[in-house]
Amino acid sequence: MTQFTVAKTFVPLSDCGSHTHGGWEIILNLSGRGENVFDERTSPFYPGLITCVPPRMAHGKICRGTFKDIYITTNEKNLFPGGRVITTTDDEFKSIEKIMEMIHYAYFRDNGLVSAGTAELCAALVQLIKERTRQRPVNPYAERIRRVIIQRFSDPELSITSAMEGLPYSVDYLRRLFTREFGVTPQQYLIQLRMERARQILKQPGLSVTEAALSCGFYDARYFSRLFRRETGQTPSEYARHPSSFLST
Repeated sequence: MTQFTVAKTFVPLSDCGSHTHGGWEIILNLSGRGENVFDERTSPFYPGLITCVPPRMAHGKICRGTFKDIYITTNEKNLFPGGRVITTTDDEFKSIEKIMEMIHYAYFRDNGLVSAGTAELCAALVQLIKERTRQRPVNPYAERIRRVIIQRFSDPELSITSAMEGLPYSVDYLRRLFTREFGVTPQQYLIQLRMERARQILKQPGLSVTEAALSCGFYDARYFSRLFRRETGQTPSEYARHPSSFLST
């Protein structure tokens, strides 16, 4: 990616009129829901969706409320294979969003010049998108449940049942569907995210176990401590004293 511009929506928009570019454009939706419009075709957008638009394809957005994006417009005509729209979603670590934020920062830091480091970030971004689009499609209902869990795992009020609200199947069926797609139950996935969060924040000096528990989505600090020990082999206090001794960090 030799030449490009990068921008970020700071003021929420309600629509984006139809337009084209000479090269590929990579768009990551940060917030809001609505419809991408490609010529006469539409498809939904939502937070975490990455849309790659080929050269000279007319595209725009309409939204019931407002939305924010971060996007990179390139001069590259062969960035991705074929001339079709490519869509994928970010992973649970928001890897693509983080890379695009770093590119955005570097672009304006360097006054629009593309340094070697920024070029490497762009190459990593394109490669990551290609890898994710090569993966098999994930069932949209399972993906929606996972997205809710990722967005709200630190919320003590989150339950697996509430993560499934609005879906047209039973809780038992959706639980089996999620397990088939991701290899763990929704509850196990939630615990994994909370324990990873716990390992990170327990490295912060002066944080009490009660504060750590609440930050990870637990009202009950004793239950949090039992669960943490079951998952890691250490109590939160032991881990906080010697975080580097645990191999999963």
